[in-house]
Amino acid sequence: MKSEPTDETVAMTHALGWMFVANGVGVLMATLLLFPQLGKWFGELTYGRWMPLHLNMHLYGWSSLPLVGALIHVYRVGESPVARFARPVIWLWSLALAVGSFSWLAGVSSGKIFLDWRGVACYLFIMVLALLWLLLAAAWWKQRGRFALLGLLALLPVPGMLYMATRPDLYPPVNPHTGGPTGASLLGSTLSIIFLLLILPKMCGCVRKCNFWTKFAWGAFVVECLLMMVVETGNSSHRDLEQILALGSLLVWIPLMPVYFNQWKWREGLRGWRVATLAWLGLLILTGWLSFLPGWLDHLKFTNGLVAHSHLAMAGFVTSFLMLLTGQMFDGEKIRQLAHRREFFLWQFAVLGYVLLMWYSGWREGNDAAFVISHSAGSVMVYALRLLCGLVMLWVSARWWIQQLTYEK
Repeated sequence: MKSEPTDETVAMTHALGWMFVANGVGVLMATLLLFPQLGKWFGELTYGRWMPLHLNMHLYGWSSLPLVGALIHVYRVGESPVARFARPVIWLWSLALAVGSFSWLAGVSSGKIFLDWRGVACYLFIMVLALLWLLLAAAWWKQRGRFALLGLLALLPVPGMLYMATRPDLYPPVNPHTGGPTGASLLGSTLSIIFLLLILPKMCGCVRKCNFWTKFAWGAFVVECLLMMVVETGNSSHRDLEQILALGSLLVWIPLMPVYFNQWKWREGLRGWRVATLAWLGLLILTGWLSFLPGWLDHLKFTNGLVAHSHLAMAGFVTSFLMLLTGQMFDGEKIRQLAHRREFFLWQFAVLGYVLLMWYSGWREGNDAAFVISHSAGSVMVYALRLLCGLVMLWVSARWWIQQLTYEK
């Protein structure tokens, strides 16, 4: 017998729907790269028009909505007097993203990657962010927890900051006053990921088995934060030893994070997603540091090597992390079962194949840009195999979405 889905489940259903649509756009883009002549059938809807959809649907749809569900769960919105407003906020979030998608296809954009919000879509999305914050604040008022208040204070400036970041006059697409991605900036962004992993067990209500290694991990995190504060963040080079060592300090988390995770008791059936999260994290840190080294960065920058690393992060790590989060936190029996089915392994192998293909292509581009520009036989083979990996990922995401839609408690 079907029962009314929870708000968290609805958020996850929306997220998986956006994941499927974003993957569909990705397959279309991969097809256009393999068969450029098909572009004439799309008129003004060129590759550059589709790119913001693929990126933003993944970031603001698949990657964000499970976190929205997590916030609704943590703040116990369903037990508060404002519970009836949670689902409309989720639908408004998807509506804002849909409006944004149509505007990006029409060529309306700020010109900044992941910050393409402009016009009506921007104001609508800012409004949804504000409504979400008010929803969480109203739910918190009943509980009045100290740590929940800290979370609200941290989230309060987000709508305003996003609005300012999308303004070309306030924050230009190409900012000559920054030094680009330095070791310190990459260290900071990676530490935000480490922080999410560190708070994940506690946020999900896991029982701690040992205090020593959990305290050790948090101590290491504090040291990393102090290191980030003292390392130069301005116009530095990837050839500076200070920058190389600062970013290399993240390598300690490759063995430390699995040890930290083993200090907590997790729900049954999540081992696959847990192992995948840690494996992708280790690969992300290792390849991120190697790609920053002199010689490696000079060879791979502005090539498909960047595409490889971004998909390693989003399709590999973020997807596994979100499946672990939702399976542990929500009423996610269906999600936990996904770790034991063929779709789980197909996804992991398809992402790995995609990443390896793009790394290979990026390295060949570094040797000779004509490898891609001339549409050589080698590049055609790489792009064909990449399209195959994309089709597998599209099929898997469709299966996951359908399973979530038909989920019965």
